[in-house]
Amino acid sequence: PYQSRWLNRFYIAVERAAAKRTDFFISVADAMTAQSLAAGIGRADRYTTAYSAMDEAAFMTPIPQSQRDAFRDKYSIPHDTVVLVTIARLFMLKGHDYIIESAKTLARRHPNALWLFVGDGNLSDAYKQQVKTLGLADRFRFTGLLPTTAIPLAVQSSDILVHCSLREGLARALPQAMLCSRPAISFDVDGAREVVNENTGRLIPPKDVAQLVQACSELIPDEALRTRLGRQAQASVKTQFAPDTMVDVIENVYRKLMT
Repeated sequence: PYQSRWLNRFYIAVERAAAKRTDFFISVADAMTAQSLAAGIGRADRYTTAYSAMDEAAFMTPIPQSQRDAFRDKYSIPHDTVVLVTIARLFMLKGHDYIIESAKTLARRHPNALWLFVGDGNLSDAYKQQVKTLGLADRFRFTGLLPTTAIPLAVQSSDILVHCSLREGLARALPQAMLCSRPAISFDVDGAREVVNENTGRLIPPKDVAQLVQACSELIPDEALRTRLGRQAQASVKTQFAPDTMVDVIENVYRKLMT
């Protein structure tokens, strides 16, 4: 829905043609396989899913409280604040505007909540101006682009991941936050439902600001719930996104093709 109809048809035609010369497809999420098959690209028996592996230890290893406090101090975040972090380019389709819209209600309802946008992009200035116009500048922090090595610290210094992208394969920010034992609130797009559910966070319909407000309002005041969801989230993804798991899946593809 985010491409012109003719351009979308062109890409599908190219991929269908390429599929006739492709022995196997490796998807990053089951949702990508389903979408490809629905478009007539390839056959079901030639697809498998290998979730993108990541350095789990970097996210699962608890970061000392002193470092997390220092991170908050750097961005003038009070230590008793509940931080809702979003890790994504400040770019169209990433959904920051829905988060800002939800904050209009949530900021009044939860005076101890604060939003942290990690990332940079061509809408950075526009979003900063928007929160200023809404009188919410003191409730938002923008870190700009951070090195990948700093993402575990940003997540562990926060309390809830909020991801409102409208188009993803399977956003790495979701399992990264979950590996840090942080619950995730996400729009139900593409592969998000393969990691986010009622046991690991909250999955909500795309563009539904009312349900976004409801999900955030449930988690912000309830530390025990956040802790339980975060613990279950980590347990659910630590094998799914392990490097060994991805290697095994890809190795099995090679073995299948060689027999």
